[in-house]
Amino acid sequence: MLGNHHQNFYRVLSLWLGLFFCFIVQGQRLHFADSILSFGGITVGDTIKLSYHFQNISQETIFIDNIQSTCGCTVPNWTKQAIQPNQKDSFEVEFHSKEQQGHVHKLLVVDYHGGTKPSNQYHDTLVFHGDVFPPLPQYQDFFPYKKEHLLLLTPVIYLGNIQGRHWAEGRMTLGLRNQQKEKVQIEGLPKGTKYAPKQIKNGETTIIQLKIPTASLTEKGWVEKTCKVQGKKSGDWFLMKLQYQQ
Repeated sequence: MLGNHHQNFYRVLSLWLGLFFCFIVQGQRLHFADSILSFGGITVGDTIKLSYHFQNISQETIFIDNIQSTCGCTVPNWTKQAIQPNQKDSFEVEFHSKEQQGHVHKLLVVDYHGGTKPSNQYHDTLVFHGDVFPPLPQYQDFFPYKKEHLLLLTPVIYLGNIQGRHWAEGRMTLGLRNQQKEKVQIEGLPKGTKYAPKQIKNGETTIIQLKIPTASLTEKGWVEKTCKVQGKKSGDWFLMKLQYQQ
């Protein structure tokens, strides 16, 4: 019988092998809209939730048996109900960033079976990643784009594969220094984009959620769009890129 050390080693090894083969295995029964998600940047201690959307593309009824993560900081919550052929569904993952710092890269292994036979086992490997920053004000040192007053952490927002989706979502992280407060505007966003820019206050970061209707994203293949992010009071501005594929 293998000892705990060897069992843990082979478990970690299997998770990384799952990542290597995720693009081959992913979608054998469940097709995920995005197998890799980015949460942008957060401050250590924050909790963030991500949703994985999928569809049962098989002719079998699917049951999710378990979702395993590489650490206890990641808590998945999935449906216990049957997923019928062609049915769309999703599950949520809650990431707790306490004692996590720097760039984090987490794996999720989705175990499920098809039909009435639990022996019909399948596995998909999913990924999420992002940056966890130290408490303020040290976070300012990590921003790759700095102006006198405005900081931009996310010069590129990857929306993923938008094919078959009604909305594409992304997050933009901003910071402020040497100024009490600031409001920003974004020019060049696709028509119909929804976002609610929050007031940035001195010594804080803010995450702006972008929700873009895919009907306004008509180009095919790998696409990159350039937008302008500008502070209304300071005049500081950056060029930010939206990337997607379909």
